[in-house]
Amino acid sequence: MKAITCPACRENTVSTSIEKDDFVFRSGGVDYPVSAEIPVHVCSSCGESFISEIGETARHAAICRAMQRLTPQEIYELRHERLALSRKSFAALSGIGEASLARWESGELIQSESNDNLLRLLMSDNNVQVLRELRRTGNDELVPAFHPSPINRGPIVVTSQSRTLDFTRYSAIKETDHDRVITARGHFRLRLAS
Repeated sequence: MKAITCPACRENTVSTSIEKDDFVFRSGGVDYPVSAEIPVHVCSSCGESFISEIGETARHAAICRAMQRLTPQEIYELRHERLALSRKSFAALSGIGEASLARWESGELIQSESNDNLLRLLMSDNNVQVLRELRRTGNDELVPAFHPSPINRGPIVVTSQSRTLDFTRYSAIKETDHDRVITARGHFRLRLAS
């Protein structure tokens, strides 16, 4: 283990102890009680007390746990170890921006609840496979999702395994909803009404 240098006096006479740090973290108008065990360093030469990057990482992980969010390490492990993807490939698969992913993995930011839910869904092989199928082209290259080909805009009929829905029968669905219905085509087979 590398010797820790005191940031105040530059001496290597630093001892480390684990201390409990109880505090409240506020995010989105919600107070989260946090309890973290932080390595605290004390210099015997000058008496300076400080925490290092290891302590900051432990504190950040405790905040994530209190908010019920994945920690930066868990996000990295999901992307790099479990799915074996680069940031660019993970971004193409999930729709999450590379910069956001980098910020979450580094602990610069904590992901929103909705993004955390998406990350947790990506822990399931079935969900990953569905996304891969949605984004696959004929040559197995990942591409952005939902680029519907233009079709003749007429009455839309959406068929599922057991039933057919003719959206022209529903006055609430308008011509402007056409693209939204097209993006749902991964769940339905679309054909023009006759």
